[in-house]
Amino acid sequence: MEITIRQATVDDLQAISEMTYKIDRFYQTDLHLFEDVILPPIEKYKQEHIQDLAKENYIYYVACVDTKIVGYVIGHIEFDIYKGEHGVAEEIFIEEEFRNLGISKLLLEKRDEYFKTKTVKTIVTQIFNTNTRSLDIHYKNGYKFESDIITLVKSLN
Repeated sequence: MEITIRQATVDDLQAISEMTYKIDRFYQTDLHLFEDVILPPIEKYKQEHIQDLAKENYIYYVACVDTKIVGYVIGHIEFDIYKGEHGVAEEIFIEEEFRNLGISKLLLEKRDEYFKTKTVKTIVTQIFNTNTRSLDIHYKNGYKFESDIITLVKSLN
């Protein structure tokens, strides 16, 4: 079994979109978040990924086992008045049967390497506090908790 990490192309977006859908289903079924939201069709995810992949400040990487795409990671660079220019760690996903093989570490390292080439000094991510798998992965890869922002939600229904 050969694991490779490479930059994603438009041809990879169907597989990435199917995995993005699985993330949102995980939020609903396992974390019990957004349970009342009807998920869009996979084609909608794909259209959003096509738009983001075309942006200069976005980066997509896929993990392949042999030739099969089994995971992906997305990041982008943005600027705000509090952190200046920084990397944003958006999504990471590994198909369940390929977890615990070090693939998430490889994807995070690849994305971090990209950010370093852009002189980004900080990477920011937001993770639901109930998503312990993602928290564990990020803590193991050097991310630290920073509590300067609290997300508040108000329902308009």
